[in-house]
Amino acid sequence: MDKDNPCKIPLRNSNKEIIDYAYVSPEDYDNVNKYKWHLYSKLNEKTNYENKYAAGYISLDNKTMRLHHFILGKPEKGYVIDHKDGNGLNNTRENLRFATHAQNAQNKQNTKTEISHSKYLGVTQVECNKKWRTGAANIYLGTFDTEIEAAIMYDKYTYLKFGPDARTNNLITYDEVKDLDLEELLKNAKNARSERELPSSNQISYLFYSLNGLEQASHLFSRSLYALLNHIMNYLRTREKFK
Repeated sequence: MDKDNPCKIPLRNSNKEIIDYAYVSPEDYDNVNKYKWHLYSKLNEKTNYENKYAAGYISLDNKTMRLHHFILGKPEKGYVIDHKDGNGLNNTRENLRFATHAQNAQNKQNTKTEISHSKYLGVTQVECNKKWRTGAANIYLGTFDTEIEAAIMYDKYTYLKFGPDARTNNLITYDEVKDLDLEELLKNAKNARSERELPSSNQISYLFYSLNGLEQASHLFSRSLYALLNHIMNYLRTREKFK
């Protein structure tokens, strides 16, 4: 066994066939390998993402226990055990942490989908102008010309909101942003959105000339209609004279 690399723990089905593997730190291998472990999986129908965990029957406590609980122990009230990389089968100590429900949810929600059109977490493309929008947990963080600018903004917010263990795009480090003010970051994003939603001077000029042109066209149409009606009336009067 290579003590410098994670150790594989076989996961079996009801027929005792190996169908997958979990991974643990070398210092946990001997204790974990005393028990039989099976694969637990649950499909999230909204994201089509399958959550996988290792679970086993622990005879000492006469109950079934998930592997990450076996390694770190049961978390205190208000906390859960989170897999930092989102892989429930990676149960190395470096990948496990006690986290709040909010931190755990942030880690889960970062599953990328084909709809986003982006390789980065938290980033989607705006179809109408091909710019890149970023946000997290229904919080708008900005719209940018480039995909990477949007991804960096997402990383800033996520680090400030959830701390150094937050799951990000790894484009910046926590130390680079830890001294920033989260409220100021959100305020700037909100102000930028408000400014963008106001019409520009060019747009106002275009609208003014469009309305002015519409007024002139309407006036011209009225004059043309008046001339046509006048022509018709003269024609009818002429016919009356020759009857």
